[in-house]
Amino acid sequence: MQMNPDILLAAVLAVGLCLFLWGLSLYNKQLLFGDTRPTPVRGVAMGLVRVRGIAGGPGAFPSPISGIPCYAFKVKIDRRHAAQEWSHYRTDQNGMKFCLDDGTGQVTVDPRSAEFDLPRQCRRQVPSSVMFDDEADIDPADIDAWMTLAPEPRTDQDLLSWAGEPLGSERDCFRFLEYCILPGHQYEVLGTCSENPRPQNGGGRNLITKGENESTFMISARPSKVIEQRMGWKAAVIVWGGAAMAVAAASMLLAQHGFLW
Repeated sequence: MQMNPDILLAAVLAVGLCLFLWGLSLYNKQLLFGDTRPTPVRGVAMGLVRVRGIAGGPGAFPSPISGIPCYAFKVKIDRRHAAQEWSHYRTDQNGMKFCLDDGTGQVTVDPRSAEFDLPRQCRRQVPSSVMFDDEADIDPADIDAWMTLAPEPRTDQDLLSWAGEPLGSERDCFRFLEYCILPGHQYEVLGTCSENPRPQNGGGRNLITKGENESTFMISARPSKVIEQRMGWKAAVIVWGGAAMAVAAASMLLAQHGFLW
């Protein structure tokens, strides 16, 4: 069955407009990041803040794929059926509160609703494959911590059960990509600071999380300049790409119906 060209062009036009609007939102986020100057932890005030420090505290738990001690994780699960291409299956993200220490003080961060900009810690594929590949950004000390806490790697059955899939002789192939917030590593946080209702573990009376009025909340392991540069070029590519797609689809649609000469 052949698709109507008008429907196809209209769909391309809609996708282009969505990309354009998404790019504008990323550009606004870049402006917000640049306009919010870094603040020492001891000087944070209520409202939107930007701080950088070392993650710490006693709340670390084993990550779901590698078992590395972490405070938060994001796992992207891709799925491939037979000889088809990989497609996104699911993304899981969760975490526990941790303390961010910059030498001037500590502030508690609740990462559960944050946007993560983190290096990949490991990649596992079912059937089994190497966990810590050459592209993973992981220190030898982190591998030592993994060996101490999780000396036995997750089995295929463990991973498939966690993904919600049964283990059988005939099954699709799954790929697990893991990103973590690790103890002792430096992170930059842009989020809303409010009073911590339950201060504990030396984290202070302030809590950084996603605000009710300001939804921007991101945690990045990259240097400040790199964060801003990446946000800038990503926004530019999406804005101009979406605009070009929308203009091209609109022009073809108008020309097809004789509105352009």
